[in-house]
Amino acid sequence: MGERPSPSLRSSLIESIAAIKTLADKAFVSVESIVRQSKNRPEEYLTECKSVRKSVPNSWNTAGHEIVLKGRKQKLSGVNLTWEVLKAFLGEGLFSKFHSLCISLLGYSCLSERAENVLEKLSDINDNPEVQNFIEECKTNQKTPMAHILSGTTISAAFNQTSNVLVRRTVPKGIETIARIDGTIFIPMQESDLSRIQFSSATFLEGGMAWISSVEDFSDNLILGCVKPVE
Repeated sequence: MGERPSPSLRSSLIESIAAIKTLADKAFVSVESIVRQSKNRPEEYLTECKSVRKSVPNSWNTAGHEIVLKGRKQKLSGVNLTWEVLKAFLGEGLFSKFHSLCISLLGYSCLSERAENVLEKLSDINDNPEVQNFIEECKTNQKTPMAHILSGTTISAAFNQTSNVLVRRTVPKGIETIARIDGTIFIPMQESDLSRIQFSSATFLEGGMAWISSVEDFSDNLILGCVKPVE
């Protein structure tokens, strides 16, 4: 309606316009997609597998890679542990202590080496009192995944499950089963509202396309069989 679209199901820097949101709340929807019917299953729309952009709650990387702790091969799922990830996870103070620990025990800065290689080396000498003290400090500061790695215990996807969001790495695309839903949205308007649609209106919206097909006089028959939209 001549304005930039504002999402209603997530936060955005683009604030919604109250007058447009009020119109949307009055809308009716008629879904015209084919529905699959079965005796033993509820009705469902026809689906297909497609490469799609994944939503945030379903986009954490779960692919595993190998890491050697205390001489044993283990699987680290979800995130490659780089120095940037460790710094974001530990915080400035604890990361500074970890860097000092590396210099003290390995004799060099280590930042030019792969972080996971350094973690493997420290896990080999985790009986050292300095390493033990750092492990306990990680536990005290609720950085248990780091303590698990240095202790050489199973870690699974611990970083993805408990880390700060800055640490997580998402998968922007993936294969999902989706249902294509076609239909018509009817929005009751006053004469004064029609001036807003005389100019450009958004066509590509999040999750699909929408366009203005016509303007018609209202009647009950027009919205027969329609329902109110739900989130």
